[in-house]
Amino acid sequence: MPIITPLKSHLSNNINDKTKTCWIDVDLSKPDDHHWLTSQSDLSEDLIAFLLRENFVNHRNLHDGSVLIALKVSGEQPTINSLGLVDLKIFIDANRIITIRYHPVMAIDKTYTYLESLKSDSTDTHSLVQEDLIQKSLVQKTEKHEAKVIDVFCHIINNLTDHIEKVTFTMSDQIAVLEDQYFDTGETFDASLLLKLRGDICKTRRILTVLKNTLFIRIEEPTLLTNGEDKTILVRASSHVKLHLDNLDDLLSRIDMLQNLDDSKLSEAMSESSFNLTIVATVFLPLTFVSGLLGMNVGGIPDTHNPWGFWGITSAMILLAISLWVYLYRRLRLIRFGR
Repeated sequence: MPIITPLKSHLSNNINDKTKTCWIDVDLSKPDDHHWLTSQSDLSEDLIAFLLRENFVNHRNLHDGSVLIALKVSGEQPTINSLGLVDLKIFIDANRIITIRYHPVMAIDKTYTYLESLKSDSTDTHSLVQEDLIQKSLVQKTEKHEAKVIDVFCHIINNLTDHIEKVTFTMSDQIAVLEDQYFDTGETFDASLLLKLRGDICKTRRILTVLKNTLFIRIEEPTLLTNGEDKTILVRASSHVKLHLDNLDDLLSRIDMLQNLDDSKLSEAMSESSFNLTIVATVFLPLTFVSGLLGMNVGGIPDTHNPWGFWGITSAMILLAISLWVYLYRRLRLIRFGR
């Protein structure tokens, strides 16, 4: 069976709410959890099929008045993915939240720690009450946590963004090293490293974009029955996500700047090489003309025996070349001005 954590209802404090307001954490690597999802969860067949398949992209959608998001998030242990990403799906409606995963996820474990801290704080508050009241309070707290569905949802999102913040700082430090290397020493940087950083940023940004859109739906969608207090929590989490999106956009801008500078440096080097080749060609052009002119076979040229015949033919070729150059130059100028 999956871990079912009763939560506080956002509608009232009626004790009957504990039977329908809960957090269900499903670990599909366990056969019992898999059996519960397919036969006892009361979810539609299409939804169950979606929850069982592997995540290929990060996305979210509305489903019968609820929100379903599929993410690639950071797990507890490194995976073959460069960011250590594993599958996580979250199904949330007004009265319950269901998390579906195949591997341990840091955000889920930290949320459990958060709920346990709430329970321990509550028991500490009652430490001065009579012993029978203490025992009664402990029984109630083990049955139902004081956190609501929206609290658990936002805490999971905050844990995800906190980890993304650490990843962002690491990538920012790597980019700063490349910037210092380029500006201080003039050394070229590894273009493949920049490409890898850009790829990691884009993957991380996709996670945050889905979270931002999901929070927006929870805030704005009237069918989800979100009250004023819940909206405040959602807006705070949304601001946290937007902040990290802005940070990632800033990292992309820094990478673009480095790549543009490197491309400009490469273009300058190519322009300098072209300029040097042009100078060499200009120096050798008259020599090539003279060697070609004096080395050609003039046996078949008219007026070969005339002392002015050679110079007449040569002058005619030079005039023809100059006329073609003037004609083409003026034609190109007219085309340029026409544009």
